[in-house]
Amino acid sequence: MLFRSAKSKFDAGDVMRRMKRLAEGTISSYRRLFLLLLCVCVVFYMIPPIFRYIFLSAPEQKDPHSMCMDDRLTPFILQNFEFDANIRHVSPAKMPGERDFTPYVGNGYLGLEIAHDAFLNIKNGRAMQLPIRFQPLVSVSGGSASGGEKEATVVEYLTGMVHRFQCFAGYFVSYTYYAHRTQPNIFMQELQITNTRNLLEDIELIMPRVNLQKLTRRTVPLSEPVSVGVFTYPELEVLSGIVQLQTENPSKSIVISIVKPQMDSKLQLRKRGTVRIVYPTAVQYSKPVAEEKIGGTSETIEQQAIQAMAKLLQKLGSSPQTPDL
Repeated sequence: MLFRSAKSKFDAGDVMRRMKRLAEGTISSYRRLFLLLLCVCVVFYMIPPIFRYIFLSAPEQKDPHSMCMDDRLTPFILQNFEFDANIRHVSPAKMPGERDFTPYVGNGYLGLEIAHDAFLNIKNGRAMQLPIRFQPLVSVSGGSASGGEKEATVVEYLTGMVHRFQCFAGYFVSYTYYAHRTQPNIFMQELQITNTRNLLEDIELIMPRVNLQKLTRRTVPLSEPVSVGVFTYPELEVLSGIVQLQTENPSKSIVISIVKPQMDSKLQLRKRGTVRIVYPTAVQYSKPVAEEKIGGTSETIEQQAIQAMAKLLQKLGSSPQTPDL
């Protein structure tokens, strides 16, 4: 046919109306799909906490001291399982299943149990069995922060080091102890104190205690102060005394000389700050000598102890230092 009828003519308005209805139906479908997906997400988000609330017990809430101690001991857990280290809680009580081994450092010349009031042991005969009245450990006093504090020790068998950790309210302390290998008359202590609060903390240190028989004290100034860790040591303290051998040979005594840096017992922690203290101690002792030889032997032993400390400070300090003898 050459001409179209009126019914077959293109009706643009009808086509537009049909497209509009199709679009409205599609938008409604998208809305319904979006609402369905949103409901599914909400359901899956709410299921886990509801499930835990109904079927599981409430999680154990640890106190801050326990969390602090867990953080300190975590690096040693694998070594503890492999028997290359031993973790031992000290305060408030030992943990079940722990191996109750005494933490101890020594090198055949000096020996010490790592405990607050432990005495240093020296060699007598073939064993480190002679305690002397010298408690060399430097510790942080809990002071006003006492209450709920935690303490634990870790012995690393492969290195011979003992680590000790204390967690207080607002700060924690990490200690490292070892008896020097190349200088056997040196006992090393390293302390790191970390403030966890935005407050200044005043810290008091418990210093070493000496109660030797016939004890003498003197100080030896260094030619230049030595900076090691947070402290600068301007002089050395020299303590000398004797230990009598009551049972084996009461007529003879062992002459002992102790040299340690002079250090202030009080310090202040910055807000969220950390301080590191390196505190070496030199201990030199003689073989059993008669009473009339104690004076001359004491001078020799003192010089040996001072020289050992000077040699160590040369390694620890930024420049070689020698004491003014």
